Amino acid sequence: MIKKNIKQHITKNCTPYTPVNKEKYKGSYPIICRSTWETAFCKWADGNENIILWSSEDVSIKYQDPNMPIKNGKPKFRTYYPDFLIQTIKGEIFLIEVKPYKETTPPKRSTRKSNKTIVTETKTWRTNQAKWRAAKSYCKRKGWEFKIITERELFGKK
Repeated sequence: MIKKNIKQHITKNCTPYTPVNKEKYKGSYPIICRSTWETAFCKWADGNENIILWSSEDVSIKYQDPNMPIKNGKPKFRTYYPDFLIQTIKGEIFLIEVKPYKETTPPKRSTRKSNKTIVTETKTWRTNQAKWRAAKSYCKRKGWEFKIITERELFGKK
C-alpha cells in the first residue's frame, strides 16, 4: 500500500533532504531523514546513475505487534513504513530499511546492562523481526526484494 503525504514521527532530530535529481524522486514531500545514515542513503540514491527512481517512507505495511499481539480479544496490528523504495536501471525494485547493525542481531545479555535495557532491546528486536517478516512477505507478493542496510554497507564499517 502506498501512502500519500504522511510523515510519521517527525522530531527535532530529523532533517529534511532536498534531492538534486528531482525527476528521480517519486515520493511524497518533505523527505525527512531521521539519522545521518538515512541522509547518506538519500544522497547515494539521488546521485547513483543506476537508480532510476526512489522514494522515502511511501510504502505502508501492516504487521501484528509481537509485544501486544492481542488487545481486547483482537489481534493488534500496527503499520510499518520502510525507509526507502528504489528502482534500478535493470528494473529491480528494492524496499530498504536503514538500521544500526546492532539492531539486526538478537540482543546479548550482559551483566553491564540493566534489566530495563535488556527488556527494551528485546522488545525492539521482536518488533523489528515482525516488521521485517511482514516486509519480506509484502515484497515477495510484489516481486520486489527487501534489504536491510547498516553502517557496514553505508560506510564500509565492521
